[in-house]
Amino acid sequence: MGCIFGAFGIDMTELDEDAIAIYGKPLTGKYKHFCTEFDFLPIDEHCFEFKFCLCFEDSPEIQTFKDKIELP
Repeated sequence: MGCIFGAFGIDMTELDEDAIAIYGKPLTGKYKHFCTEFDFLPIDEHCFEFKFCLCFEDSPEIQTFKDKIELP
């Protein structure tokens, strides 16, 4: 995917480009990543899918954070 912001001098990662294409804005969370659990969907802790993501299952810090997430 080509960077639509390149002409404006804004450096964007592939993750940012995909997030903009999907969500209309870049992800801003500390744990943004391409999630293998969701077919490489770009997510962060602000996304609904993060609660069910297994990418960081070995990290106690993130598991504690995920346990505090309340689902709608």
